[in-house]
Amino acid sequence: MSLLVKNSTTAERMRGLIFSELFSSSADIMKNDATIGGAPVFGTNKVTFNGTTDYLQYKMGNNCIQGSLPWSLIVRFKPTKLGSNQIICSVGTGNAAQCFNVWIWGADNTIYAQSSYGVAGVSTGIVIDTISSYEFAMTFPGGVSQARTYVNGVYKATIGATTPAIVTPNIFIGSVNTIPTTPFQGDVSLVKVFSQQLSDEEVAQHYNNLLYSYRNRATIYLPMRNSEHTATQTLDVSGNKRHTTFGAAATCPTKLTGRHGYDFDGGDYMTVPVTNVLNVPELTIAIQFEADYAYNDGLNRFLWDSTNGTRCYCYKDATGVFRLTPPGAAPFVFWLASTTATHWRQSARMTIIVSFKSGKNNAWFNGVQVVTNEGTTWTATNTTTLNIGSSYDGLNNHDGRITRFASFPVALNQTQVFDLLNSWANTESEV
Repeated sequence: MSLLVKNSTTAERMRGLIFSELFSSSADIMKNDATIGGAPVFGTNKVTFNGTTDYLQYKMGNNCIQGSLPWSLIVRFKPTKLGSNQIICSVGTGNAAQCFNVWIWGADNTIYAQSSYGVAGVSTGIVIDTISSYEFAMTFPGGVSQARTYVNGVYKATIGATTPAIVTPNIFIGSVNTIPTTPFQGDVSLVKVFSQQLSDEEVAQHYNNLLYSYRNRATIYLPMRNSEHTATQTLDVSGNKRHTTFGAAATCPTKLTGRHGYDFDGGDYMTVPVTNVLNVPELTIAIQFEADYAYNDGLNRFLWDSTNGTRCYCYKDATGVFRLTPPGAAPFVFWLASTTATHWRQSARMTIIVSFKSGKNNAWFNGVQVVTNEGTTWTATNTTTLNIGSSYDGLNNHDGRITRFASFPVALNQTQVFDLLNSWANTESEV
């Protein structure tokens, strides 16, 4: 397995990792001895199957799994079709009766697992959708034993005792064989096989490593400390060099003394270059701020806004209704003035985090979820500049402090939002 080192960690290899694939390109998977069936589409760390002719087959050779010995399987996937049986991943001979299979069970759209030799399968009880991604794990101790199944790091069900004595030299992804039988339609972004049974803690840790990987993926991160401040800009520490610029003196926010952040006097703003930053299928924007005005002060107040024509913004209107949108879409993530009134803390620290994902949009105000799975669909659109503290034209300004700003190319969930808020709370003493 020539890419094993590239696609794994030292800890994983110590735990008996014998197969790891990230599907970055067809050329890479060929180095892992893969056979391509149909025409699956390779993207950034994922492969997309059409649900009819596409599959991948890996002949494990000397790296085979023996059913009578311990092993574990982890597969990460996102379906794009429901209502029919689909095999996402199969470890076995290519004979459906002699394989460990991970299914979507079409009758109830749950994740379903089955072990070899006709042993009855079991549902994890997790009903899936076509918007979310899922990480499934199955661990097997070897011998006449039960296999344990997990979804997103949490134990779900046990498959009945079985005695699989066959050597299983194939891994099929997107089908159970080369026909293909019960093919999968959607994306697969990771498959790993271990020659040992992972513990509950190890399965959870694997998922958590994914869960908190967003921390290292910020596309803009402005902590607004003295160490990032110059006379003309505040520096982006994400590594993407999206440093802000300040306008003329009349519109330049003032660096706070003794703490991080800037004071905006009602006419100030800062501008971030965002070409090819916000045009992503998933997007989270987070801001920490203080407002020296009432929520219903009779004015539009923008916390951020981008280039006219492809606007991405967050603002409260004159009555306190909040409206938010990803680039180029009409505003659809919003909450009413009554919700704003509940959470508004005039002149005190507040946070807004909005998580845009087509068909599943969410928002949190001061850590409280105020928009849940809003269903508007949208298409990512490029935008070039983002004003923080005003509308795109430098007007409708915020009056108060802005102390943090960040964007991520992923739709954060509630656990990740709380993690981000906790991180910000733990660094309040930064100046």
